[in-house]
Amino acid sequence: MNLRTYLVTTALVASLGLEGCGGDSVLTGTSLQTLSNRADLVSGGAALVEVKLPAKAVASLLKVDVDGTDVSAAFSTLADGRTLGVVKGLKNGSNTVTVKSANGTFSGAQLVITNAPVGGPVILSSQPSPWICATPSPVAASGNTPASNASGLTASATDSCSALTVANSAT
Repeated sequence: MNLRTYLVTTALVASLGLEGCGGDSVLTGTSLQTLSNRADLVSGGAALVEVKLPAKAVASLLKVDVDGTDVSAAFSTLADGRTLGVVKGLKNGSNTVTVKSANGTFSGAQLVITNAPVGGPVILSSQPSPWICATPSPVAASGNTPASNASGLTASATDSCSALTVANSAT
């Protein structure tokens, strides 16, 4: 084999990710992505995340953490081979999700998820004003704040108009 053939073959093998297919090689191609929303537009402290592993990687060996806190138990592999998990407890701002192999057989990956409060703002730097929140009973107009209709909810907003989840009592 001449030098040119060797270089072309080496480049092809590396681009296909087949380099060093022996037992000691590290599989490449691990990635993370959010499915519930774009990673920079998550709100409410939780996100559905998919881990994409290399073809021959063993999903049971994956370790996932958020800013150093292990969340591996939140992930499971479905019958179709997809590995999904709901990452909960995200703090407001940037959260770094890291996936790696417990034994080093596949390469790791990171994803930064930016979380906003459930009541926002998610995109804007501040909430527009006046902001009219849902209220259990009607509220009369006051100053520059317009009147509101009853929401039918049994609880008032907690912050920035974040209404509590209430059970539907209709049967």
